[in-house]
Amino acid sequence: MSLLSVKNLKTYFYTSEGIVKAVDDVSFDIQKGEILSIVGESGCGKSVTSLSILNLVPAPGAVAGGEIIYNGKDLLKLKEKDIRKIRGREISMVFQEPMTSLNPVFTVGNQVAEVFAIHCSFDRKKARDSTVRMFEKVRIPDPGRIFDSYPHQLSGGMQQRVMIAMALACGPSILIADEPTTALDVTIQAQILELICSLKKDFSMGVLFITHDLGIVSDIADRIHVMYSGKIVEKGPVGSVISTPAHPYTRGLLDSLPKLGRNKEKLSVIPGQVPSPLKHLKGCKFHPRCPRVVEKCLAEEPGLFDLDGGGCAACFNPVPPRKIR
Repeated sequence: MSLLSVKNLKTYFYTSEGIVKAVDDVSFDIQKGEILSIVGESGCGKSVTSLSILNLVPAPGAVAGGEIIYNGKDLLKLKEKDIRKIRGREISMVFQEPMTSLNPVFTVGNQVAEVFAIHCSFDRKKARDSTVRMFEKVRIPDPGRIFDSYPHQLSGGMQQRVMIAMALACGPSILIADEPTTALDVTIQAQILELICSLKKDFSMGVLFITHDLGIVSDIADRIHVMYSGKIVEKGPVGSVISTPAHPYTRGLLDSLPKLGRNKEKLSVIPGQVPSPLKHLKGCKFHPRCPRVVEKCLAEEPGLFDLDGGGCAACFNPVPPRKIR
């Protein structure tokens, strides 16, 4: 049974220039003890999907349809006071910019301790002790000193560990990580990824990992959903999607990754750019940039077709199943 089931989610932004379909009929499940990754370029709808789960979509956005089932309840039908009891306690989120997520005028320890005070009704001493133990779990050195530090006194990697500690304070069933390594250097990035994988096992939770980097996904994810212009265009087990991508967009993302030992070669690029969300294209939304476009792509939008290996792709002319180099 899935921990979380998102069904036909639609999240739109109602602007003066028109309706922006940021998330357009997206479905997925998160299982206990697995990492599901949503991958795609900036502006494809990844972050809006995660914000929709916790009812945090900013105005003028709103969830226009679908279901988000957790513990037999549709989160979209809950009142704000009820969703607050779930947000941070049972479903937590780590944002991509820790410096903007942490309050600069309070110590990081007090900010995490507040989670214990609100959701667990701990007194000040117990909240502090619990925070220090949580800092130890996320491998923060000298946790007692860090408790009394302000965000600006910590490195980006240390700030992100504080955010992970805050998200895991109440032992949630689901962790949403929205590009948690974007602003970090490669060494710290690897440490944070290893930490998330380790904590997933310790807390027996499901993880929704959002990123634009398929190189990261191949190391940590169990399943991948590739997103383009508000829709899932390919999904499947990490091994099959990475080794034999079927959708031309997925192939383009993989081909654009730098290859070890081939530093003199020019990087492959996907021509063009993501279409304006205000421009409602007929047919497949990727067709203006697709090297495998056929006439049917211009007139009809493809649904997800089953593939060998347990995956699916929304493409009328998929990439032949050959191994990538």
